[in-house]
Amino acid sequence: MKILEAQSAILTNFEVYQHLKSQNEKHAALKKSTEKRLRKENDAKRKRTGKSGQMTSSETFDLRNAIKDVTRRPGNLETVVREIIEYLEEAPSPLASKPLPYDENTIRKLMERLRSYDLTKAELLMLMNIRPTNLEGLNVIIQELDLRFPEEETQYELVGAVVEILGTPDVEANKQAMTDAKEAKQAEEAQASTEMEVVEE
Repeated sequence: MKILEAQSAILTNFEVYQHLKSQNEKHAALKKSTEKRLRKENDAKRKRTGKSGQMTSSETFDLRNAIKDVTRRPGNLETVVREIIEYLEEAPSPLASKPLPYDENTIRKLMERLRSYDLTKAELLMLMNIRPTNLEGLNVIIQELDLRFPEEETQYELVGAVVEILGTPDVEANKQAMTDAKEAKQAEEAQASTEMEVVEE
């Protein structure tokens, strides 16, 4: 792989999420169509050679290896993609909300709505990714908020625009999701430590 132009564009978490999901769908479709094609070719080959009935275990093994070879992705790409998707779908991320609060027009709507406030690209990106619903969250994202927007009314207008377009998180659902994730991680760590103890004995 060769980098042609470093950081030619910035992407929101939503755009990255959409891209990874679509790539997974394309790869799954490719794998399915390749498997179907290779099975047809294998069946035709078996007919030509006069074989009938079930495939032998070595034929099945060869077919599976051929499918893997054709649809193999580089290195640990599948692991990285899976972990990124899991991270983006984990609370308190806006992408953890069901139904998904964003769609293809959300970014455009937010940029149009906030154009008059003269925000930087990085600030717009962070507004999309974090989805602040109060002034404290907005203050973390926008540099020198009090100097650039001294009137509190303007600050509330910014928060209102974000909430109107991106929606608000379901606080209870986020708390429950975070609690569930914490419990799952603790259970996983306990299981790993138990396995380590068994191995040491």
